[in-house]
Amino acid sequence: MKRTKSMQYEETVESNELLLYAINDGNLYQSRIAPLILNLRSKAIKGTYDVERAVDAYFYVATEASKQYYKEFGYSFSVKDRFSAAVDMEMHYREDHVFYEIEEKTSILEKLHDKQEQIKSNKDNEKADRSIEKSNRECER
Repeated sequence: MKRTKSMQYEETVESNELLLYAINDGNLYQSRIAPLILNLRSKAIKGTYDVERAVDAYFYVATEASKQYYKEFGYSFSVKDRFSAAVDMEMHYREDHVFYEIEEKTSILEKLHDKQEQIKSNKDNEKADRSIEKSNRECER
């Protein structure tokens, strides 16, 4: 996302209000924040997490929260407020969800991946065995 001059972090009462609104809105959390957290968690596990791109993603969440806030209360937040709320959201969720016990989650994912590879290998071996049996039957005829 291209950063404009008005996209500067400045903690204000309005940015805090937007942050709290976004964090505490259940519909927004389920529709926007939870999928974003899963995506960022996977990027963190892979080692490709980028704070700037995460802030960009949270900016979209803050914009959506601003639209909902406007519908509910009739107040529209500035770009600076939305950007500041996005930076705060990134810090909040990074501390609480994305990087919490990252090593434990990595080992669980590695075990899951190993199990999937083992299952795939077993299926491939079963297919090869069936193919050999089938060709043996055809040779016997």
